[in-house]
Amino acid sequence: MEGTQSQLGVLRVLWGALVSSMLIIVGVTVLVIEPTSPPDPILLVGLGLTGATVAVVSLMWPRLFFLRLLATMNPKLTDVTDSTGSDVLPYRDTKRRRVFASPDAAARGALTRYQTVFILKMALAESVGIFGLVLRVLGHELTSVAPFFVVALALQLARFPRPASWERPLEAQFGASLR
Repeated sequence: MEGTQSQLGVLRVLWGALVSSMLIIVGVTVLVIEPTSPPDPILLVGLGLTGATVAVVSLMWPRLFFLRLLATMNPKLTDVTDSTGSDVLPYRDTKRRRVFASPDAAARGALTRYQTVFILKMALAESVGIFGLVLRVLGHELTSVAPFFVVALALQLARFPRPASWERPLEAQFGASLR
């Protein structure tokens, strides 16, 4: 959709900035921070469970939240004749399909709602990495905190903004096609 290109660009810049900040956190943790005190093992378990919970929540909750946001939209829909009908009797077996009357407006509305969800997903992913940073500062070995960074970066890298991220849920929500 033509009207969404600038918003998509903003999301991609934001994605790059947040991935970069996670890489900086990893770099600082690996190159700068030296544990000075013996670690408390219960903190590793506690923040490990919290990090795992946040990672799972970041996979499920934003999608549900996005679907609720899409439900607040009220786009105009129309039925059009599908071009796969019969050539002999063009109106007899013609299939109809539902489309958005204004696809650009519908896509812009969905993308505007998706921006909020995208920021939420990226922040939740980053928090998992910050748990690793906290554990390292509190004295845990790099081998103990590395999984936090791997999970955080994997979640962030998998969330590169693509039009399908908001277009498919929009089409499914209203049973209509943007094209």
